[in-house]
Amino acid sequence: YYMRPPRIKPPGAIHHVIDNLGSKEFWLKGIEKKAYLDIMHRVADFLQIKIVGFSLMDNHIHAVVSVPLVIELTDEELLEALKQYKGEKNQETRAFAKAMEFGGANLDMLRTKYTKRMGDISEFKKSHKHIYTKWYNGRKKRRGTVYGERFTNLVVENSRFALQTVCAYIDLNPVRAAMVSDPKDYPFCSYTAALMGDQRYQKSIMEIMGVGDWEQAAAAYRLLLMQSGHRKKVGKRGNITRELLLKTIKEKGGLSQAEILRVRNIHLSQG
Repeated sequence: YYMRPPRIKPPGAIHHVIDNLGSKEFWLKGIEKKAYLDIMHRVADFLQIKIVGFSLMDNHIHAVVSVPLVIELTDEELLEALKQYKGEKNQETRAFAKAMEFGGANLDMLRTKYTKRMGDISEFKKSHKHIYTKWYNGRKKRRGTVYGERFTNLVVENSRFALQTVCAYIDLNPVRAAMVSDPKDYPFCSYTAALMGDQRYQKSIMEIMGVGDWEQAAAAYRLLLMQSGHRKKVGKRGNITRELLLKTIKEKGGLSQAEILRVRNIHLSQG
């Protein structure tokens, strides 16, 4: 019989994670993508995992996630993380707060219970899938799994070029699928989130490009997207047009304030 190989999960690694949905029945609409993202961020924040980039397609999901090398949380920080994850009035949150008052073996046990799950990509996806499936089934009044198979994780080489390549590939997915002609026009990717003002993904792009200024990093990353996306790929329906590539080069990757406001207005209206 076939035995699945163990996952490669080195400490401090960056992973390209891919989730596939079960069938066309489960293809995600706007509100379902929004819930997917909300739950993904809530779980990642609690487990101390950083989402570097993402793209939510109709039938599959890409994300680049970074796991910490070491996790060091005080009891106060762990309690705050529980409040954000479970809620301030949740039984587990109150139990941990109570244990903090008395200390001892019970506090040690609870601390270990939570911290041993942190920084583990398998725990991240397990919790994310469980919570999202529960939400989805409640919304659709159904039972059973939403996902078609276990998630795929590919360890990304520890270099800026490799990270740029993977993140650009992910943000270009909607263009390759001919859903949009420009990645900024797709509301469910990290590039658009950054343009919308999400500081998490602005910081990610600055780190990816090795530039400390957001506007400069955004221009450099947009040029990268246009140049990467212009090359046609076998089996893919879309690509960045020559006209858009030349326009972006002429404008040195910059977007006018009017263009950014237009992006924000469209996506806020859709939201």
